Amino acid sequence: MGEHGYGDEGGAGHISVRDPIKPDHFWINPFFKSFKHMKVSDLVLVNEEGEVCEGGNMHAINAAGFQIHSAIHQARPDVIAAVHAHSIAGKAFSTLGIELDISTQDACAFWNDHAVYKYPLTRER
Repeated sequence: MGEHGYGDEGGAGHISVRDPIKPDHFWINPFFKSFKHMKVSDLVLVNEEGEVCEGGNMHAINAAGFQIHSAIHQARPDVIAAVHAHSIAGKAFSTLGIELDISTQDACAFWNDHAVYKYPLTRER
């Protein structure tokens, strides 16, 4: 992913893959490791409680990344892998809180296959 320009902002972004032997465990990138410099041997094996398990890299993980990815893996047993990057353009677009239009070839890859997290606004304006 790093060679394609994703995750160039240091540790911005997370990748996880469900373990094929222990489906209640998944592999996730270590805390603040750029996609550009990551190797398979860098991945950390964690259980559903976020505990780092032996068998992978024994490194700290990002708590926010774990919360997001564990929720995905628990809610969707059919999902094998999840990835998100914090690109400058992606962060700017995400502030709009809308789905992607199919206005470019890149956006077409996600058409009707993504979701927007809706959260309640608690601040008064």
